Amino acid sequence: YKGFHYFTMEFVEGKSVQELIDERGRLPVKAALKIAMEVAKALEHAHKQYIIHRDIKPANIIVDAKKGVKLADMGLAKKVGDGGYTAITMAGKIMGTPFYIAPERLSAEDKADTRSDIYSLGATLYHMIVGRVPFLGDPKNPFKVFQQILRDPVEFPEDLGIPEIVKNLIRKMMAKKPEERYQTPTELLQDIEQVMAALEGKSARLPTVAVSPQQQKKEVSSSASSISVWGVLLGVAFLLLLLFGFLFLFAEYTGIRSLVQLKETLLRIFGGR
Repeated sequence: YKGFHYFTMEFVEGKSVQELIDERGRLPVKAALKIAMEVAKALEHAHKQYIIHRDIKPANIIVDAKKGVKLADMGLAKKVGDGGYTAITMAGKIMGTPFYIAPERLSAEDKADTRSDIYSLGATLYHMIVGRVPFLGDPKNPFKVFQQILRDPVEFPEDLGIPEIVKNLIRKMMAKKPEERYQTPTELLQDIEQVMAALEGKSARLPTVAVSPQQQKKEVSSSASSISVWGVLLGVAFLLLLLFGFLFLFAEYTGIRSLVQLKETLLRIFGGR
């Protein structure tokens, strides 16, 4: 208008979920599920427009007593191609908030899609119900958090009495591999509805987890063992390389041209016969 560009935003008079957590410590399970359901509806709409949010977290979800739940701050949102992916880094920096970032967003391929948003919503749901983020660490030095996101299974405090069906819902949302999560927000919505119905005592189809916590621990242990084996093999290879290098230089220096001469020389040096 008159040479100026404007954009308008809806005024929402409410509190962020982060503020509610700060005030109450944690939210009741049913209230948290209702909030997650409304955010999933927003993601469903965005998914149909090929848009991913990329920064789902409690601070970006506003609860208004009159207008309901609103997903805010589309500053990192990205439109992707029909079923395609988008790079999620800019100037070498990871875009998003460390505690809620999906594992694939930390990989060398830097690919993200709606399943990444589903993971972040799962981490947000965990935060609402438990009262803390799934993986602890310093946000200013997030590499420890990233290691946990890539490596550790999602675990719940035993003393909070969180229903197993809710745990399974979150575990599936936060599966390490995108293909083991809900593939669309619509699928997620269906299971949230089923979980809420089950909590009300109604007959419902309960969500299943592609990878159990025990299996996750087994895979982590197996991965760690593989890394240890490779470390030993690389160490042995390095030592052998040093040994062959020493023998080559020794042979060159002494003028030895055969293995027999080399053996006899080494035996004389080290007191052999």
